Amino acid sequence: MFDSPTFDFDSYIKYRPPYSDKLYAEIYQYHNSHGGQWNLAHDAGTGAGIVAEELSTKFTTVAASDPSAFYLEQAKRRLSPRDKFRFGCYPGEDMSWLPDAGVDMITMAEAIHWAEPQDVVTAASKALKPGGTLAIWHYGVIPIFVGSTEAQDVFNELFDHWSSRVVAGTPETKLANLERAVRVTVLRMSEIEFDKSEWKAGVRRIYWNAYHPTVGITHQTAFKDVQAQENPDDVVERRIDKTILSQYADIDWIRGYMNHLYPDVPENAIEQGMFEKLARIMEGRKLQLSWTVTMILATKSD
Repeated sequence: MFDSPTFDFDSYIKYRPPYSDKLYAEIYQYHNSHGGQWNLAHDAGTGAGIVAEELSTKFTTVAASDPSAFYLEQAKRRLSPRDKFRFGCYPGEDMSWLPDAGVDMITMAEAIHWAEPQDVVTAASKALKPGGTLAIWHYGVIPIFVGSTEAQDVFNELFDHWSSRVVAGTPETKLANLERAVRVTVLRMSEIEFDKSEWKAGVRRIYWNAYHPTVGITHQTAFKDVQAQENPDDVVERRIDKTILSQYADIDWIRGYMNHLYPDVPENAIEQGMFEKLARIMEGRKLQLSWTVTMILATKSD
């Protein structure tokens, strides 16, 4: 989706919400609670290496993979010192380049929807050490306008218009990938299963701000009759926390966020009048935006 050599990754990073310290702390605390080691971590679907960079503050070595060679070049450009990182041009479903049962933690952030989720879990099971951690998280694309229902309503209208253009502008060869991505997002990764013979009981599923939709009404409607299933052995937590993923944003940031959300859609896909209407409501202010986030934490069995 982002493979164009003209794609500006620095702007992409600027116009996406930053993962908070408390989000990472949730993962590290879980890893510690299961006696996890801190030697080798792997960030699958690394993109520009945002999560790999964070993991390098905790682990001796970090392996970063992505199916896009262009992505990996951006990660290599950003990440240092170079000898702390290993890079592999592989999809998240292929971890054969890593040592079997040799990885302490595997992460996949905002990328599982572009992969075959069950194949990722299978690959992670083979690569992780006993007691190793798999951490997958994904946030919905519609921000929560904290304290401003008026701005929220206008943005929702803007987003629904944009969503219809996404569907209309997606080549037929990519529609299946888009449908899978939307399904994973709408169902908040609830269809991902963990084999009891390979994973310890008590897989954690944390839903932050789950009262808020993950996608626009255009995509929600397509899966309105699909019921999410939860394994009764899983530990499910539902939390409200507007700071788990948050950004104070002005209208220019919101415009940048939308323009970098799905690069196949041209900037003029959104009628400028909608942005102008939102700008009038915001009156030059920065508003707090938050997101709905789902996280899965699983431990490889002995």
